[in-house]
Amino acid sequence: MKQNLADLGKIFLIVCAISVMHYYTSYTSTEFHAFSALLYYIPIIFAAFRFGLKGGAWTGFLVSLIYAPYLIWHRAQLPAELVIKVLDVLLYNGIGWITGILVEAEHKQKRRYLHAVEQLKRANEELEQKIREKSELEEQVRRADKLAALGVLVSGVAHELRNPLGILKATIQVMERELGANAPVREFVSVFKEEVERMNNAIQEFLDFARPSAPQFAEVAVNEIVAEVVQFTRKYLEQRHIVIRSVLADGLPAIYADKKQIRQVFMNLVLNGAAAIKAAGGLEIYSEPLDHYIRVRFKDTGCGIPAENLTRIFDPFFTTKDAGTGLGLAVAHRIVDAHCGFIEVVSEAGQGAEFSVYLPINAERGRDA
Repeated sequence: MKQNLADLGKIFLIVCAISVMHYYTSYTSTEFHAFSALLYYIPIIFAAFRFGLKGGAWTGFLVSLIYAPYLIWHRAQLPAELVIKVLDVLLYNGIGWITGILVEAEHKQKRRYLHAVEQLKRANEELEQKIREKSELEEQVRRADKLAALGVLVSGVAHELRNPLGILKATIQVMERELGANAPVREFVSVFKEEVERMNNAIQEFLDFARPSAPQFAEVAVNEIVAEVVQFTRKYLEQRHIVIRSVLADGLPAIYADKKQIRQVFMNLVLNGAAAIKAAGGLEIYSEPLDHYIRVRFKDTGCGIPAENLTRIFDPFFTTKDAGTGLGLAVAHRIVDAHCGFIEVVSEAGQGAEFSVYLPINAERGRDA
């Protein structure tokens, strides 16, 4: 607005300056009057470029009003040039209108170009979004195919291993009863028992991965599940000098979910975070509403995840641990996906990691899943 007023002031001052020169010069100085008449085109054209048709037309009319009295007063002294001077007045208006029309046409064309550029920009953004969605869908299909193929293989192998492990476990229990508390080999029997139990747990993970049970949806409170997980793991974490802290939002709506499966997801993420902390550290859990989801964040102060591994951490059997099956995050991802949610990961090597689990608030989505 200030710039418009400033430009209007400039136009008016230029017209007034030319008119003063014109009126205070003797009518006998024909060359000077002819030059000053040409100078009037400057404010007219400037007004047309600055304000379009209205600017050119009104400035041309203003110049005509100021120039007309001069012709009337000196019509007797300028009989030979009167017709030319009248044509000048008409030309001022004509130039104002023509220049204004051309400028507005150019502005209109420019607006069309800008609109077309904006449409192309939006179309390009939509195309990029669709490409990203297609890439994500392809990744999900690839992971699903991989999971299905591995599931069949793992199920068969796990069943074959579980039978002899069951026999070993029963044999160890008989040996414990027969040997008594003071037998020299009692210590070795305990080691065998622990290793058999560890192998049995690994096989159970394989079976959970190969034959995931369908979620049993019911109304559950996310904060209640988090509190249970914190209670279950606190003692284990304290033994490793890890402080666990939960910051839970009040008034979170209940969701439809399988409480046992969601607890398994949260437990896996807590234990993964603890495993990433080599010495003393901290693990924080936050719950909060976000759009149509409840977001539960698990933030640890561990070693972090290298960038090249971020896209692989949910692949089955991928692990960087010395002892691990690489199925914990794969199973967690599958469970959350079955609940129509998703998991996001933010991490840098040496800076810890943050896993965010998004669970839909919409009850019908969870129930239909």
